[in-house]
Amino acid sequence: MSFIHRPRHMRWVAAGAAVICATVLSFGYHYRQTDHPGTPALESRRSNAAPSVGLVEKRDGNLPSAATATGPSKISPASATKSMAALLNDSKDLRAFAMNAINRPEAGGVTYAAYAANLCLVARTAVLVTIMDWTAEDLPRADLEDPHLFAIRNASYKRIKAACQSFSDYESGGERDIQLIAQAKAQGDALEKVALQVKTAIASNDISRRKSALAAVLNNGDPLLVSNQLERLLLEKTPDGLAYWIDGKQVPVMNSAVLQTALVVLPCRLGLVCDERSPEVLAPCLNSGKCYASRVELAMANLPDDAQRAKLTSTLASLESAVRARRIDRFLP
Repeated sequence: MSFIHRPRHMRWVAAGAAVICATVLSFGYHYRQTDHPGTPALESRRSNAAPSVGLVEKRDGNLPSAATATGPSKISPASATKSMAALLNDSKDLRAFAMNAINRPEAGGVTYAAYAANLCLVARTAVLVTIMDWTAEDLPRADLEDPHLFAIRNASYKRIKAACQSFSDYESGGERDIQLIAQAKAQGDALEKVALQVKTAIASNDISRRKSALAAVLNNGDPLLVSNQLERLLLEKTPDGLAYWIDGKQVPVMNSAVLQTALVVLPCRLGLVCDERSPEVLAPCLNSGKCYASRVELAMANLPDDAQRAKLTSTLASLESAVRARRIDRFLP
């Protein structure tokens, strides 16, 4: 099971969110896959990266596995008690985060290290100036661009540059993925174990195995795991097309636009990094000056009216409550 999920396409509720869709698709190309080809967004945010406790010289261009790492551990006692999601949110240097995360496979660290590397891979291609490297000190400014708006865009660029520029091309490149998948399995990465259980359950078409896999996801509760796996477990093919399991009933995907959006942003409410380091937020800010604090704020802004925003708010609250309470019955029959 690859860390990288590549859905065929992704829908957002509002037609006005086309630019965001393009960004999601870009991220998805590197990071997602669907069990149902041709379906809407499976916000299966899985990952692949590498790292070690012993710092690797930049010229090496490789992040070693924990098994081959040398040097003193960089994991502080305080960090060891924090969740991977909290550590990622706190990180100002995503490579440093990845270097430490790889040494905590029992907490899903390999998956998180990979996720951090993929965030930076997509960040580099979110704006033309950064495609090849991070050498540009500032974004290019159009002659008639509002100075205040440019300052906001440029500050966002500088922050993502600071977070990502220490990754080598190899470390944040697609060629690293296969190695990281093998590394996660070999090291017994906790999130990869659950991902494999989900994959097996979906392939079996056995509702009891699907419920067991859902229980494993909810009992773990990690927001990246929820982002990767929840929607996959809820989606099922029916004679009438794809449908979501919600409250023990199947709801056609074609009638579930707000639910789809809620599933996309649910991990934000559970603690996953969803600020400007998230590709969906970064790209519209850098490219068009449409800057938002989070994926939730962006989703709300791109809904057509207050009624839709209210519906998203209530749907999101309901999903969050069900996940935190580990209520399998709120999803599967």
